[in-house]
Amino acid sequence: MTTEDILKKQQAVKDAWAALPHRENFSTWVFNEELCQYDPPIPRPENAENYIWQGTTQSWVPRPEYPNDGKWYDIDYSSASWVEVEPKL
Repeated sequence: MTTEDILKKQQAVKDAWAALPHRENFSTWVFNEELCQYDPPIPRPENAENYIWQGTTQSWVPRPEYPNDGKWYDIDYSSASWVEVEPKL
């Protein structure tokens, strides 16, 4: 890849990151130019349990199980819980 191609790819990743719906939760993540990705300030735990990044505590917390009641939910990162939402059509 040319330098110009690399810069375009990096900018595309940065633009997509800026458009994330919960961007503020990940405000301490840093762009890694070599890997063209954002990295957390603390590495993700390497065990089998699912984790989510909780920006309010700057830590990884276990991801709660998604409710199985047929309703729509969005994750609330600050409480690490699911919040019912209206479906987006």
